[in-house]
Parts: sequence; structure tokens; C-alpha cells
Amino acid sequence: MPRPTVLLALLSLPTLPTSTLPPPTPPRPTQSLYPSMIIAYNLCFSTCLGRPTHAIAGARGDLLPKLGCTEFGLPPGTLRGALAPDRLVVAPNGVAFAPKAARPGVLPRLLQEILNTRIMVSL
Repeated sequence: MPRPTVLLALLSLPTLPTSTLPPPTPPRPTQSLYPSMIIAYNLCFSTCLGRPTHAIAGARGDLLPKLGCTEFGLPPGTLRGALAPDRLVVAPNGVAFAPKAARPGVLPRLLQEILNTRIMVSL
């Protein structure tokens, strides 16, 4: 006796009436919280300056602290002008980021382009 194929087995399954199915998930908003925060505060791997101890260790030539998977120390004199300590964006975990005026981030720029594209498409 021939065995039914998988396709025939799937077609023979009972279907649920549409009244018992859950409602469709609503579309996601075109702008969400985290991308907006990344764009507003210029939070990016390319603008990360590390913690203040990184700048001190780089200036003294000490053993460099770890930042992610690498050792990182800021060269002496880096935190001047547009990168002055009072202009830096400091995250709650103590890591400093360069402001957009000093160094535009790669990730915020990409997210802004994606959001602008999604807004154009939804219009």
C-alpha cells in the first residue's frame, strides 16, 4: 500500500476557523526608542572613548585597560577642543562618547538613513 507524501498529510490537516486565530500583530512604529537614543546621543563603536581611566592610562603610558576585546588608551592631548571632557556624552555605565560635532558616528548615520527610508516608504 503506498504511503502518503508529506504534502498530502499536511493538506489533510484540519484548518482553524479565522475566529479562533489570534489577531495579527500591529506594525512596528517607524521610529522606536533605542535607535532614536543612539542617533540623539551619537552612541557608536566609532565614537567610543572609553572610561576616564583610559585617558589617564594613555597619558601616563601605564598598562592599558581593556575595552571590549582589545587594550585601549587615548593618546595624550586627545581630550581637547571639541572633545573636551565637559562636551563628552557619558553613558550611565561611565563610558564616554564623542559628540556629533566632534566625530559623527557610523551607527547613528546608518540608523538615521534606515529611519528616513522607512518614513519615505510609509508615506
